Amino acid sequence: MPDILSTRLALSQYHGNNDKRAFRAWVQECLYFLEGNRIDQARHQIANMHAHMVGQARLPRDAYNRQRARAPAARAAGWVELTTIEQFMDYYSPYFTVVMGKSQARKQLRALRQTGTVADYIVAEANICAELDFAEDERIDLFIEGLKNPLRNRMWKRKCTTFDDLLNEVNEDDGITTLGAVMEANPDAMDIDAMQ
Repeated sequence: MPDILSTRLALSQYHGNNDKRAFRAWVQECLYFLEGNRIDQARHQIANMHAHMVGQARLPRDAYNRQRARAPAARAAGWVELTTIEQFMDYYSPYFTVVMGKSQARKQLRALRQTGTVADYIVAEANICAELDFAEDERIDLFIEGLKNPLRNRMWKRKCTTFDDLLNEVNEDDGITTLGAVMEANPDAMDIDAMQ
């Protein structure tokens, strides 16, 4: 069996700036490469593709990993682990949309409201902003305005000056786990030797 680490390094990265069709095309490209290198188990293919989701694509991936770390509680709430390529594509496809203009994105941000988890809201906001260059204070204001109360009120009081600081505050306040906590909950999550 080929070395999975070297295979990981040869896959193209997906940045999440394109629409669903581009995402599905990237998955097919990865599968062609992985199967050509005799990596044909879906869980290994999914692990390799997860490792190559960067930029905007890392946000839904990280949200998925947080749910995976909470697996017993998440399963009770209807969460399902991705075990097939079809599940992988169906899960991530809705997160990727065509990049829009700044005025259209601003309108969508004003209408965006947190209806589910904070992690889902962060992903939805990031997908709208994609690679648009919003002023820091405008993005902070629009983001906070869409949060559910009482979290919204707590974030207004904190007066964050950068968007990264705001995300850290929101994540800390909401109790979202860090990658370290994910690794503690599931030590095999990034264990390459466990994949062989």
